[in-house]
Amino acid sequence: MSGYSCSRGSRIATQREWSRCVRVPALLAAVMLLCPIAFAAIPDEGISIGAQQYALEPTVSSRLDFFLSWKSEDLLKNSDLPYGQLHFDSFIESGKEGDKSFDIPLMAWRLPTRSRGHFWLGRVHPLDEDGMKIPVHSTGAIGNNWVQNQSNALEPRVVGWFGAGWSGDLQKVRFTVAISPLFLPSFGPRLDLSEQEKANGSRFARLPPAYLNTNGTLLPMRYRLDTGDIQKIVFQVQTFLSLGLNSTIGSFQLMTWSAPIPSAQPDAAGYAKPDDASDELNALATVVPKFPREVFIASRWTAPGKDPAILEAAYEKNSGRLSLSAEVQPWSFLRAGALQSVETVAKPAPSGPVVESPVYGRDLFWTELSTKLFRARLRPSLRIEHHFTQGREGDWVRPLLQYQPDPQFVLYASANLIAGRDQSYYGQWRSLDSITTGVRYQW
Repeated sequence: MSGYSCSRGSRIATQREWSRCVRVPALLAAVMLLCPIAFAAIPDEGISIGAQQYALEPTVSSRLDFFLSWKSEDLLKNSDLPYGQLHFDSFIESGKEGDKSFDIPLMAWRLPTRSRGHFWLGRVHPLDEDGMKIPVHSTGAIGNNWVQNQSNALEPRVVGWFGAGWSGDLQKVRFTVAISPLFLPSFGPRLDLSEQEKANGSRFARLPPAYLNTNGTLLPMRYRLDTGDIQKIVFQVQTFLSLGLNSTIGSFQLMTWSAPIPSAQPDAAGYAKPDDASDELNALATVVPKFPREVFIASRWTAPGKDPAILEAAYEKNSGRLSLSAEVQPWSFLRAGALQSVETVAKPAPSGPVVESPVYGRDLFWTELSTKLFRARLRPSLRIEHHFTQGREGDWVRPLLQYQPDPQFVLYASANLIAGRDQSYYGQWRSLDSITTGVRYQW
């Protein structure tokens, strides 16, 4: 979750190039819709309308969310997975700094096979198919290294690949394999780069430096984005393999996958040039986003019980980064965890100036309290995340209150309180404190 995201707002691809990129997902959707298997559908969709007030903005902005979940009524044998499943989320925010997003994080068609297994085609996370029933979160060592849609910057989601896979039992070991021919970079909040104007974007965009200090002279920075052949970025094979074993002391999983890193590593080179409009001298940097391939080796141990403890470890073979995480739920109303990443290999000294981005997965502690009152109609919760890196401390606090007078309507109110030092992960967003209220209708 570091570095500058290659977002749609960064104008990485033309409309024609993006249409090529979505041919495979569109084909998968067509296969699902035209599949001759007959099953009844269970719809679960809704719309949310809210009003947002940010601390430094004089007016109230609005936000519209639309979400749809669908799954077949029939389930796979010896499993709680449906034959077909689809989910997508979208949101639109008003205002110049508002963002918008449309994503299909889940789209699957499944077919049972022998050995108590099944085959799938679509977009799913392989660990959601292995029968262990342990969700993958961005605060875990495994999820933090997976492809994430970061349009909701404070709550990034772990999503899977567009491709195919198989999961089943061989003897007492659970095998899961997956392959994808399509690589999608991690889309972040909108970021606009220009050769004539300063970089800008939506509220939570990670903006590059605005000025270059040259011998005491500040030159305004301008950026040119050079992606090269977009097809070479998108059409890359990704593979995944995991083995799982259940025992009396819990479940253990060992996995490995090979894929380009989801967030771009920007490589920039520049020079000074006069601005044609104002005759001022600017520094123009050409940014080349790179997605080097990485081999990941990871493990996960889950303690037995209804609310188990979870320990995860993930190692990046090429970069030498090791991520460790723990999650516990001692009571039904309390969850807590920690995430740490360390560099096990010394990196060579850079030859030029380097812009260091704060790392989300370093020195992170989080906790979440939630309960249900008045026959589950009233649901208060509190989410706290804290980075305790010395000199880079930062916090995000989100209280949330939901009231459900009937099964279809939900009234909600929440706040985002953000604080942190200049070089902390949350520090750059500390002016984005906000309150939100709205209503959600589900049908």
